Amino acid sequence: MAKSPLSPSKQLIELIESQALEDIKTINVSSEKEDEIDFSTINIWYLETEKLIRILANILPSTMAQPINQLRYAGHHILKAALDGVEPQTKKANLIEAYKHCKRGYYDAIDLYV
Repeated sequence: MAKSPLSPSKQLIELIESQALEDIKTINVSSEKEDEIDFSTINIWYLETEKLIRILANILPSTMAQPINQLRYAGHHILKAALDGVEPQTKKANLIEAYKHCKRGYYDAIDLYV
């Protein structure tokens, strides 16, 4: 029996999933290299997470509250890291926390449609 073609929405979801998995491969930072995280790394993760949330929010009936909250928490740490006069160790800790929140938001968004 021939396999029926996928609906356009299923095709879109499969495309989003494959793109998300590819993005993770290229932007992921291993735990051993977390000390190399900087504003540029966080910028990439933040924007990729926001993009995924926006796309999924338009095609899924579920709420995106949890991924959005993760980006909000990331923003809090980004602002703390960007303050003038902050100790380098405190800055680095906030950058790592911001990265982790962006990453959690990304995975939370993916989990909503799986």
